[in-house]
Amino acid sequence: MRTLIRFLVSLEMTKRDFFSSLLKVVYTVDNPIDEATWKGRVGFINSRMVKEEIPNYLERVFYICGPPKMVDSLRAILYDELKLDRGKIKLENFSGYK
Repeated sequence: MRTLIRFLVSLEMTKRDFFSSLLKVVYTVDNPIDEATWKGRVGFINSRMVKEEIPNYLERVFYICGPPKMVDSLRAILYDELKLDRGKIKLENFSGYK
């Protein structure tokens, strides 16, 4: 719980202070602690969510960084389902994850 709160506060500060005009942040979790108060998206990122949140996704560059399974899943969604050009997707895995 404490880690989640620190993560969310850090992202919110980053978004507000520096990236607010350059970056759109969409918070999504698979299992919110309190669904009644959670204001972000719920569920794993899929092609529908990408289309809803980023209508002009074909014009964007995607930076994906995280555990290898998450990176692989998002890469498949962007390449295979949404047919993005491979040059518009930058990938990085967190080390230490399987």
